Amino acid sequence: MRAVVLLLLTAAPASAAVDVPRAFELFDAYCRPAMQGIEALREVAKVPGPNGEQVFAQTEDGSWITYHTGEGDFLVTGGYRYGAQSEMRDCMVQQVGGIAGQEPVEPVEAEFLDLAPGGEGIAISGGKVLEEMPAVGHFAMIPKGHRNDRREYVIEGAMEPPEAVMIGSMGPGVFRLNAFAVIPR
Repeated sequence: MRAVVLLLLTAAPASAAVDVPRAFELFDAYCRPAMQGIEALREVAKVPGPNGEQVFAQTEDGSWITYHTGEGDFLVTGGYRYGAQSEMRDCMVQQVGGIAGQEPVEPVEAEFLDLAPGGEGIAISGGKVLEEMPAVGHFAMIPKGHRNDRREYVIEGAMEPPEAVMIGSMGPGVFRLNAFAVIPR
């Protein structure tokens, strides 16, 4: 029996670490153009996507357009919402496969901070946040009083248009980069 367990453990695929540099590469490739508008995104998010996916979907009136594509273990997703007074743009890059579930957040945070844009006119704020999820749905299985150790950062002044902000969000086994902008119409 012990030999069978050891064989199963050695045959299981190893979980990879969070690939922070690759996330930044994909953020630069997709999210920076996405903040420029849908035309700029269409230049890089080719249809069909790398895995044959549709990439873009929209409401009948065209006021809500979403996109989903990806490369390797990374999902790139976001959308455009066109209202009477404003246009909302969002983009997210997240590693969705091969991450070790309980990888410590500190090394990921350090790598994020090392790679985050900086310099004159760029402001970064945020840090550690301990969140407690309410005991609803699958969160009911989490012991009462458990606090999830996360890091959340907002970076302003590092993207175009000026309304765009960048967000880095990380926790055990989770890392994602987001961009948001609300553009007056």
